Amino acid sequence: MAKVEDAREIVRNRVLAALDDGEREKFTELGEMLKNVSDNLTWHRAVGKFVNDSGLLDKVTLRELSWACGFKSDNSLGLRVQLCQDFTADQVKQLQSWQIPLGVVKATRTVKDAKKRWAALLNAKQHHWTAVEVRRKLRAKMPSPHPHGGRPRKKAQTYGAKVDLAELVRLSKAWLHIYEAAKTSIKGRKGLLAMVQKAAVAMRRLIDAVESKRQ
Repeated sequence: MAKVEDAREIVRNRVLAALDDGEREKFTELGEMLKNVSDNLTWHRAVGKFVNDSGLLDKVTLRELSWACGFKSDNSLGLRVQLCQDFTADQVKQLQSWQIPLGVVKATRTVKDAKKRWAALLNAKQHHWTAVEVRRKLRAKMPSPHPHGGRPRKKAQTYGAKVDLAELVRLSKAWLHIYEAAKTSIKGRKGLLAMVQKAAVAMRRLIDAVESKRQ
């Protein structure tokens, strides 16, 4: 954990170095906002609007800003910026009254038509669907836009060995959790189970190897 914090401090210092005095004040103000974390969608939109209007993204990337603010996910701030851009304040208040969590809103981002997306959110509210259930429902209805090999990958970015290794460990542990969950659901499919078990062992070795090198 200390190594991850060191990596975040490196990114934070890099972000501060890229900002002028006025932008550093904005960064500090953002930090104060994030101290009062809330599950309220209105709060999430307010954070996104502040980031969108602050001018900070003219100097640093969303990934860098998210890490500098202490988020575990690269796109934590990006999700809130997207909420601000996709929905008006009144729409967010309506979603809040429906008790729609941010994860469910995120799950509907694949619906490009605004009216259809709103209808999907209304369905989620009426059926009490989780984000996972919403994604599955939408995936069943919509053909893949990339039927031959999936969505093109973004070009990989590097932020130095410490940051990259911390991110590698974080993502590897997330995949290991998925592998462990999958082993429970596919017990009757021996061939597939063996492959998943082998992948889990390899992932665990990778995590151990990386963490031992970082010590």
